[in-house]
Amino acid sequence: MLDGTSSEDLLLALDWNDQTQTALQIIQALATKHGVDASVTDLDKYCDDMARLSGDDVKFDDLEQTITNIGRLKIYDNKDLLKLHARYLAELASN
Repeated sequence: MLDGTSSEDLLLALDWNDQTQTALQIIQALATKHGVDASVTDLDKYCDDMARLSGDDVKFDDLEQTITNIGRLKIYDNKDLLKLHARYLAELASN
């Protein structure tokens, strides 16, 4: 599924709506392919503090942080990553 060599090939090869895999599996495959993990940057910590101080205490789990870090690569359309994240949340809620 992720055998393409260029960013464009990867984008075309990835089926965001593949129902044979969970969103979790797709995100993990993307992370492995691009060497991305759930590491948190100083900017992430700052934004978390600002959100908390403004009354929003949002905590990403490791997979959500991984999606964020994949988005920082600017390889995939953010709309597609958002849909994948929404699918992940829906699958998480159904368990």
